[in-house]
Amino acid sequence: MYGAAPSGVEVSMEWLARVAVLVAGTSVWVPGAPFELAAGAGIVALLAAVVARARTELRTDPRGERRLRFWRGPLGRALFRLAGLRLRPTPPIVTILGAGRLETPA
Repeated sequence: MYGAAPSGVEVSMEWLARVAVLVAGTSVWVPGAPFELAAGAGIVALLAAVVARARTELRTDPRGERRLRFWRGPLGRALFRLAGLRLRPTPPIVTILGAGRLETPA
């Protein structure tokens, strides 16, 4: 929906969040820095990070990626093998149609 690469808004929100965290962390350790600076920078960092993450989720499918990673992993493969233990193999198409018939069953 938003393309494969991050948009300018998304990148700028990520950088704003990083800079705001840096300012908030620095203002906590600097003696004499006003509390409002750290609080304001923390709020800006939180809001910018939320906006950047929301834009990223519109562009990508994080839940689908997690599911795919699970089913392609060792536990997912083991579950598929376990589910397939009691299955009967499907007969070949020649057996279904018969030897002399050329039409499909549908």
